[in-house]
Amino acid sequence: MSVNPPSFSSDLPTIAAGGLPEINTALWVGMFVPARTPASIVTRLNAEVQKVLQDPVIKERLNAVGTEANPLGPDAFATRIRSDADRYTRIIEQTGIKVER
Repeated sequence: MSVNPPSFSSDLPTIAAGGLPEINTALWVGMFVPARTPASIVTRLNAEVQKVLQDPVIKERLNAVGTEANPLGPDAFATRIRSDADRYTRIIEQTGIKVER
């Protein structure tokens, strides 16, 4: 299966040029566990995931679909989530974005 990227109009401004330079459109994927999961389990799960992501076959497969793994440990991942939530809360407040249902 191949994926063809969409074509974009060259006269469309980027998000940054549109006045929102703090929006980061990078995709990230994470693994979550229930609150109060014992630290020993989180540590072991993180170690196993890190090991898998270092496997050359996995790296090759990720590269084949145009991505790469940049794994974060549990503390750094929690910091990233808080940072993203804070950033997008500010953007929503500044722009007046409203959710329509």
